[in-house]
Amino acid sequence: MKRGSMSVAVAAGLLAAVLPAIAFGQKSVPVDAQVHLDAAKTLAAKLTAKLNRPIRACNASMADRPTLDERDGPIVKDRMTGTAPLKVFDDVYYVGLPGVGTYVIKTSEGLVLIDSLYNKANIQNILIPSFKTLGLDPKDIKHIFITHGHGDHDGGAQYLRDTYGAHVYLSDEDYALPRNKNNSPDWGPKPTRDQVLKDGEVLKVGDRTFTFVKVPGHTPGMMAIIFPVTVDGVPHIAANWTGGLPNQVKAAQAFADSVAKFKMVTAKAHADIAISDHAGSDLKLLADYAKAPPGTKHPLVIGEENYQDLLTLSGECANAMVSLLKAKAK
Repeated sequence: MKRGSMSVAVAAGLLAAVLPAIAFGQKSVPVDAQVHLDAAKTLAAKLTAKLNRPIRACNASMADRPTLDERDGPIVKDRMTGTAPLKVFDDVYYVGLPGVGTYVIKTSEGLVLIDSLYNKANIQNILIPSFKTLGLDPKDIKHIFITHGHGDHDGGAQYLRDTYGAHVYLSDEDYALPRNKNNSPDWGPKPTRDQVLKDGEVLKVGDRTFTFVKVPGHTPGMMAIIFPVTVDGVPHIAANWTGGLPNQVKAAQAFADSVAKFKMVTAKAHADIAISDHAGSDLKLLADYAKAPPGTKHPLVIGEENYQDLLTLSGECANAMVSLLKAKAK
């Protein structure tokens, strides 16, 4: 394992802009918010046509959602039933629940995990059986990169560290992020402090390199991860941003700033794949791809331009959210 740094000169960013519909109180939508919402709708239509699958935009109703803590229950209704493990790219696998999972990445120095599911039971009943299916040994887990300090992502980390000796990596801010009374009882314990991730840090694990970009908003120390992958031997750059748009003004503004930052970083890195631990409909795309004839285009390889448009869509939604929340507070 080698640690280095990457120059990151701008503010922070994300990707998931799929938001539910509820009414925006009884207030009219501010003009500046509507401009951003219209831009998001246009981009969503463009991406839907280019990618040949639904890309949903945001709407004014998002400002009336419960806070992240208040809506923890509905995000993933079933926290105990796993999905079949899936090959994502060469030597990269998705393991976990339909609603949230972990990426398992083979390297020449052992296995790397991105996130760790909800809890010990998920590890014992979902991750370990999935490893057996894939022919992997949990004793080979060397490093666990946690995207952020919510229990559906870091809840299994301490058990993995205690059982297999793997190192856990999380930002300083999110190590300090407490569990609270609104958090789900399904969340495992916060991992004790081990390795601390820094903005712009580059970690080399054997033949793989991982670049970490701090993208505050969803949590104060949210980390996006950029790393090279191959699809049938052809190289690509994957970018993992896992965390939705918050609905508090300060956090939503941080999220918007993060999108601007991540757009610049991923453009420079030539990212052409968007992944999230909340994989959602991507799981069906991957399952269908596994049955497709040789030569079929990989559904997650969307190209650099489309990836940038997805980030722009998220930025429009985040800026709309800021405007809506400010208007709602008046």
